[in-house]
Amino acid sequence: MLAVGIALLVTDFSDTLKDFLDAFNDSVYGVAVYALIVLGALIFIVGFLGCCGTCKESSCMLWTFIILMCGLIALEVVLVIFGGLFLDGVKTDLEDQMVDQIRTEYYNETSDDLVSEVWNTIQEEFDCCGARDYRDYSNSTYSATSGEAAPYTCCGNGDGAGLGQCRIEARSGIDPKCEGTEPTVGTWTELNPCGCYTPVADNLEVVGAVFISVTIIAAAVQGALIVLTCCLKSSFNKVGVV
Repeated sequence: MLAVGIALLVTDFSDTLKDFLDAFNDSVYGVAVYALIVLGALIFIVGFLGCCGTCKESSCMLWTFIILMCGLIALEVVLVIFGGLFLDGVKTDLEDQMVDQIRTEYYNETSDDLVSEVWNTIQEEFDCCGARDYRDYSNSTYSATSGEAAPYTCCGNGDGAGLGQCRIEARSGIDPKCEGTEPTVGTWTELNPCGCYTPVADNLEVVGAVFISVTIIAAAVQGALIVLTCCLKSSFNKVGVV
């Protein structure tokens, strides 16, 4: 659990998602990752206490270990419920929030504000454009100020070769009728016409599933340790260990 939390904290993948949620003023991702790290550290410390109790054959230390483990399991149950509710919230509200943000808060490809930087990164990493599709930029702050139908971070080659063709495709207004990130209508040689909602939601769900799965596995292992510790304490009692 500790290792998974640290991995989610330091990877570029987690940075992208964290920045994305920060752009929505949502600190849930950071809270979840740090919760994994803190919980993992507590399990390590409590586990060390259990090892000491076993080595010293101390009934008092083993009782303390059992009580603390029960408390940690209760905390993990709360975290699993919290994680499930968060995923449901993502599925319910995320797409509309993304569309609103694209239309009102995205400025351009070189702006250093958080929203623009995050969207530029997401569009380049996932080869997507807008929330539902590239037409989300119609009647947006970006189109009004730049005169363009979509930013070049929606183009397969960025602002390099093929930019002119990408601009033409963005002005077409054709509904790409996307299935995930794959268009089923139109010919798209330079523009990535499909929206970013699907890949973003899928990746958030992966992180949520990892968080929930690791927590459940940890709770199951701790439950088994509690049972083994009770058996061990019972054997100590039979031989008169205090």
